[in-house]
Amino acid sequence: MASALVELPRLVPGFDRNVSDYKEAFLTGPHAYKPDAETKGTETQPPAAFPNYLPTWDTEKKYTPLQPFTCYEHGKDADPTFPNLLKDAKVTDLTANIGAEIHGIQLCKQLAMGKMSWHSKDFFEERTNFVTWHSDVTYEEQPSGTTFLYLLDGPTAGGDTLFGSQTEAYKRLSPEFRKRLHGLKAVHTVARRIVGFKKEESDYLLKLLFDHIALGQDFQARVKWAPGIVVVWDNRVTAHSAILDWDDGQRRHLARITPQAERPVETPFEG
Repeated sequence: MASALVELPRLVPGFDRNVSDYKEAFLTGPHAYKPDAETKGTETQPPAAFPNYLPTWDTEKKYTPLQPFTCYEHGKDADPTFPNLLKDAKVTDLTANIGAEIHGIQLCKQLAMGKMSWHSKDFFEERTNFVTWHSDVTYEEQPSGTTFLYLLDGPTAGGDTLFGSQTEAYKRLSPEFRKRLHGLKAVHTVARRIVGFKKEESDYLLKLLFDHIALGQDFQARVKWAPGIVVVWDNRVTAHSAILDWDDGQRRHLARITPQAERPVETPFEG
């Protein structure tokens, strides 16, 4: 995914403010990206430190659809005690429900990369905040699994990332409510409509679920970026949001490694 922030935000056509307040709200991508500002710098920001990792678009190039494949989760082969990976590491839990900070390991092999470049300017002409809870590429038949994200350029202060445990969020719901959710399907790219529900019914339930995730600070963690930090999470069960809270034009440029995982399947209801 590659994103750039517009200086004067425009809402995505068809964006339903009543339902999707915690989702992507502004137009990003090639129409908003300014390559000269990234490669040459501006009055408020020097050129990108890693120009080869800046987003690129080729509007003429067509990609074939992703093909189904059998996903094998190699992480399941690991020793759950991590005797080698964590041999010289220090592990500190960030919260009781999500997140641990690990010092003293090296992550040196990279397989694939996505780039994101953001500038924060004039955001709040359209909204009071820009917290956009989401999981990545949920519209794909086989969405992302274990995901790595790290900082290349960042603002002096601000630009943190929030993470929320959707597993814990689900556990907080009553058994009867979980039973009602079981078997439901939603229209994507982000969850717009629950299949089979009338609009008012769908809007009501989606807003309740979005609010539940967004307001659950007791199952969230906040990452403050610094050079050398790599965040790893399971995209299948974790929601996240950038915090775009700085307004001095500094660049927020990250790189991401994100493999496809298995096709989501419904498991028997367990209460």
